[in-house]
This record gives sequence, structure tokens and C-alpha cells, in this order.
Amino acid sequence: MTGKTISPLIVLSILVIFFAGGSVFLAMTLPEGCSDVCGPVYEVNYLDTFYILSPGNIPGSIYYGEPEIEYDGEKWTLPKDYGNEINREHRISDEEYMFPPGAAIPVYNPDIEIKDDKVFFDAIVYNNIGYDLSNVTFSVLFDVTIRKNTDGGYGAYSRYDPGLWPENVTIENLPDNSSKEIRIFAPLFEVSGPESVHVDVFMILPENLTAEDGTLLEFDRNEYIPSVTIPDIYDAGSSGRQNDQTNVFGYYINGR
Repeated sequence: MTGKTISPLIVLSILVIFFAGGSVFLAMTLPEGCSDVCGPVYEVNYLDTFYILSPGNIPGSIYYGEPEIEYDGEKWTLPKDYGNEINREHRISDEEYMFPPGAAIPVYNPDIEIKDDKVFFDAIVYNNIGYDLSNVTFSVLFDVTIRKNTDGGYGAYSRYDPGLWPENVTIENLPDNSSKEIRIFAPLFEVSGPESVHVDVFMILPENLTAEDGTLLEFDRNEYIPSVTIPDIYDAGSSGRQNDQTNVFGYYINGR
């Protein structure tokens, strides 16, 4: 006795009915105003860390690039057009930058200027860690490379000594969901003739922080988390620490 076989046409009909019913159900459960091509909705995770506004990361459609500072043997000069444009007020909106919803971001003005043998600029630090902080210290480091040399060489700038340019910037009081403006300086170098060097300025995020309520926070995989939540077998300071530095500015120094 042989069993009955199901016709392929019946199977196909069942599948069509199944998928048609599923499509009707999805259409009925879509958010109001969503079209039939609307994809799934994902929750955005705003990292629990510091957000930094600086000349190197002003959001928006205008790209300011990296200025070419001229050295004539006596003084350094910032390009006039660049200074006039970047030092205007920049109004940051949540559509242009990944600040959490409702974050009060002030108007940003870098106020870049050259004074003595340094270039100064402002940066804004926003606290999205989730804790009130009473004392935060950022280290500022510089990376200098040769762009053009009299002998055509490239690589580390031999006359650059990091020990000559130590800088730490401390914010005394930074409540949760608040921001503060800090002033940073970066070095200028004497170059001559066709020489040209490039300088990158980095802010280094603290390895750990102590909140006002006494909670110890550690930087782990782009965020600050309470140290008590880190397993004993896991060392956040070595294996988990990533992206602890932010490039806040870059510029060229050209000789005449």
C-alpha cells in the first residue's frame, strides 16, 4: 500500500498563503507613518565616555582641513582665511554629532591663536559617563613627522623631544551631562627653506576616574565602567583598553 503524495501545487499554495499572511501582520504592526520599505528599528547606544569638540572634529558639512602655518625665521603665522573661518561660532546640533538626546551643547568657538612658540585653541569636553566628576586630568601628546626635508628624508623629526612639551589639562568640576571648555597648547618648531613638518595633537583619556560618590571607574573598550563589574580574571588596563586617545588637531609647519 503506497502513501498518498502531496501535490507540489498544494505545497506552493500553502507557502503563498503563509507569506501573504505574514506580510499583512507586519504591515499592521509597523510604526505609524512608516512605509513598506521601513527597516527594523535599532536602539542607538551612546557610549559612556567623554565627547570632545575640537578644531580636528567640528561636525557639519564644512571640512576645515589642517592649516599650513608659515615660519619665516622669526615668527609663525596662521593662514588668515583659515583663522577667520574656523574661529567663527559653531552651533552644534544633535543631527550633526552623536550627543545623547537632550544634551545641552554650547556654541563652540576654537579661538585658535599663535602666541610665542605655541599654537593655542579651545576644546569642549562633554561628560556622558553617567557620574558626577570632581577632578579629571587629560594628558596631551604630540606626534611630529617630517613631510619635507632638505635631504628628502621622512620619518620621526630628529629635533623633537617630547620631554620639552609636557602638558596636562585638569577639569576641576564636571557634573554628569555637562560640558566645559578647556584651553590647549601645541608646539611650534623652527623650520627653514623647503622643510615642512606635520604635528598631530592627541588628548589621552584617563585610565581610571573616581566619581564624586566614590565609585571607581575604569576605561574599558571605549567606555568607563565601575571597576567592581570587571571580573578578577580580566584586566581592563591591558586587554580591554582601546581608543583611549582622541586626535583633536593637526597642522603643518612650513619654512620659507
